[in-house]
Amino acid sequence: MLPLPAGEGWGGGPKVQIVTVGSISCYSHHKLYQLEVKMTHQIKRIDELPIILAMLKKLRIQEIIDKHFSLHGNWTGLSYGQLAVLFIT
Repeated sequence: MLPLPAGEGWGGGPKVQIVTVGSISCYSHHKLYQLEVKMTHQIKRIDELPIILAMLKKLRIQEIIDKHFSLHGNWTGLSYGQLAVLFIT
């Protein structure tokens, strides 16, 4: 494996940013509104996932979210805390 240039992103890897620009139309109270949206996406290297997961586990994000938000009786699958950790990573 070749070393990546240092200083270009967290963990020594290159930082890639994608900028998305668009508009959203919203109709409310008989008026049409146009909203301009600009989103910036940053792509991280896959080898940073264990570090992010370890930080989230150390911060006890899953337990804190599950403590404050109870699940519905018919809910099956992942808890809200597990889903939050999944979406953050």
